[in-house]
Amino acid sequence: MHDGKIATARKKKPSKAMIAVIAVLLVLLLLVIIGVVVGNRYLNRIDIEEADPSERTTLQIDPEIKEEENIKQNIPEKHVQDFETADEAIDRNLNTGTVWYHEDVYNLLLIGSDTRNPQYYSRSDSMILISVNKQSKQVKMVSLLRAAYVGIPGHGNARLNAAYSYGGPQLLIDTIHKNYKVHIDNYISVDFTAFQKIVDIFGGIEIQLTEAEAQALAEDFEAAGLPVPNGAGSYHMDGATTLKYVRLRSIDSDRNRTQRQRNVLNIIAGKVKSMSVSQGLELLDEILPLVKTDMSKATIVSQAANAMRYLQWNITQDTIPHTYPKLVNVDGTEVLLLDWDQTVSYIHTLLYPGLQPQKLPS
Repeated sequence: MHDGKIATARKKKPSKAMIAVIAVLLVLLLLVIIGVVVGNRYLNRIDIEEADPSERTTLQIDPEIKEEENIKQNIPEKHVQDFETADEAIDRNLNTGTVWYHEDVYNLLLIGSDTRNPQYYSRSDSMILISVNKQSKQVKMVSLLRAAYVGIPGHGNARLNAAYSYGGPQLLIDTIHKNYKVHIDNYISVDFTAFQKIVDIFGGIEIQLTEAEAQALAEDFEAAGLPVPNGAGSYHMDGATTLKYVRLRSIDSDRNRTQRQRNVLNIIAGKVKSMSVSQGLELLDEILPLVKTDMSKATIVSQAANAMRYLQWNITQDTIPHTYPKLVNVDGTEVLLLDWDQTVSYIHTLLYPGLQPQKLPS
């Protein structure tokens, strides 16, 4: 039974830390304004982390999250064999295969996390890989499902979203490298406060809701003073209600939730094409202090120079795992047990069609 069916069979508890990472893609697109119009003033507002991991600030692991992610202590008897098989598959995958890199494919990881306590890293409940293929002139938006059961270096096997809480962006990237065999060039992370500000600066957005979505969000519309939706249709939403939309999971599944995130990404990307310079500067003032990245200033300006060109290319969406893997429930927590041979083969075909891996430049 796949995750959609299980989700509809019982009422799920809403995610406590789901973040809409629409903001981070928009930040990348707007950085062209930095390079061309406003220069170093805005670059200095971004939290650029040191390239050397040893120079990064190390935060503690939130003991509450660590306890919640200790899945193995509560595995139901009927799923013990499933996890033993999954552990063996992860071990084989971690110790075989090549992490793919190609000079014509640029992979940017967008990370969304709800940083409630600055003493700790939080979970990365939203992870979208933006893969730019310069040969085929295509951009892929690929959601990595947070419930995927993976091997986290130095921390055993757990759900993918735990990697960020254990060691921040670098450990998450290392986890993706080792499990999915895909090289990540850079990351951008942000929390949900920036997302709400983006939507509100644009005066809200129009979103097509299903009947189930409209019903689930009715109280949020009312609380925001917006016309309450009545059935399926197109509705105007502000930052707060749009955040509720991309966090919504109780009516279906995590896979559907990531689709909602990508829906909003597409809407905002369209708005970027016609935004004014004043809107761009206002946006930068509001959200850049909330953005963290490992991109150098030179890399930011270089990528910004290409951002508008990328927007003209074909942009497609996908989810990894692409097919429905085995889903088990451990004490109220969903865990996806992946077929790693199939997963790695699919993501390589998706991101590197007709290409072969190259050696990473030294």
